[in-house]
Amino acid sequence: MITSTPNVANTIERCVDSVICQTYKNYEHIIVDGLSTDGTIDYLSSRKEHFSVLISEPDTGIYNAWNKALKHAKGEWILFLGADDILADETILADVSKFIHETGTKAGIVYGDVMLVSNKTLEDRQLCKVMPNEIGRMNPLEMLPIRPHHQGVFHHKSLFSSYGDFDEKYKICADAKLLILVAMNKEPAVRVPKVISKVSLGGVSK
Repeated sequence: MITSTPNVANTIERCVDSVICQTYKNYEHIIVDGLSTDGTIDYLSSRKEHFSVLISEPDTGIYNAWNKALKHAKGEWILFLGADDILADETILADVSKFIHETGTKAGIVYGDVMLVSNKTLEDRQLCKVMPNEIGRMNPLEMLPIRPHHQGVFHHKSLFSSYGDFDEKYKICADAKLLILVAMNKEPAVRVPKVISKVSLGGVSK
């Protein structure tokens, strides 16, 4: 799990708590903070025993932070969890781990659904669900290939060997670029039929 934290004191606690409460404990949570000035780093430092890696230094944006984190990632599967987002329930990691091991999947991505929620109340607003047979089809509204919502995707680490790190010339869509490349190259993708994360409306990509 990788999270970047640029001045997110109002939401980072709920994000961290949603990871800490997971019943599955064989995970790493890597936090990369961009020298926050709003108390974020003070909070993170007070709970640093829960993080595999905690970095606080200047960065040039989300993807620069994520690329730094990738260098520290030891796990086989990587989920990028927004600092104002949460895992949908306490068994997410256990359920996905069980699914991967029981199916023996060799897919490049394992993904589930994402629920868009109110930033303040976390009230459910819209379910984002993409079926495997839809991936790669052209979305007429975007004129781009359909792909899963990024915060519901567990990326196999091999993807970053194949496609490289996130393209830092993009401010907000390098994650979409990666998933579009995955879709266009017909990388195997397997769907877990459950909501993986609750994503706050109004984040940076809005």
